[in-house]
Amino acid sequence: MGIIQTKVVKMKKANMVFFDVDTQNDFMCREFVNEKGLTEKGALYISNAEEIIPNLELLTKYAQDNSIRILGSVDRHFKSDPELILNGGAFPEHCMDGTYGQKKITATTPPNFKFIENMEYGDDELEDIVKSGCGLYFEKQSFNTFDNPNAKKVLEILKPNVVVVYGVATDFCLKYAALELSAALKKNGTKIYLVEDAIKAVNINHDDGKKAIEEMLKEGIRLIKIEDVLEEKIWEKAL
Repeated sequence: MGIIQTKVVKMKKANMVFFDVDTQNDFMCREFVNEKGLTEKGALYISNAEEIIPNLELLTKYAQDNSIRILGSVDRHFKSDPELILNGGAFPEHCMDGTYGQKKITATTPPNFKFIENMEYGDDELEDIVKSGCGLYFEKQSFNTFDNPNAKKVLEILKPNVVVVYGVATDFCLKYAALELSAALKKNGTKIYLVEDAIKAVNINHDDGKKAIEEMLKEGIRLIKIEDVLEEKIWEKAL
């Protein structure tokens, strides 16, 4: 990579974000030990999700080492949420407010971060939060990260030229996040990348994950591997 190309790469790194979708104990861990030292089962465990944890950790470290902003989403559920079975929805209780299952896994928890509640923040308050430089995780009570009104506002402030998406589940919340990111940022020419070896699908039907990826590709989202990020091949693709 030449001097000019290297400078362009540095500029692009300065204006990109990683987007970490729902990497929480209840999704990622078959079993985990809670704060009381008791073993719990992941309430909505995605089969073999642990397989991607090493790659998730590498992405988190790469972002920290290269001063790349991490955004993301987390489920934060309450007893009254419509998507829960007890209210006629499709899902059992998971990622319930105040539980250890709702917490992020260690591998994707940056040193400095803030949860953004699913409520309207004032423009000045949101500007100050973004200027702080910390990781930002948008809380949600549905599939769609962008049901949190602050997600789109933060992206409008940051105006990233590259977004790298990873997490779970490929055929549910991750797909919604990637498609909404593409729709929100397409007018800016932002490139959206999906790290295929840092995602995991539920696959209620055996090919749901594959179909979700195909749907994302049709919208211009590009499929990459972890090595494309760590070996900085992604920057050559983005030039």
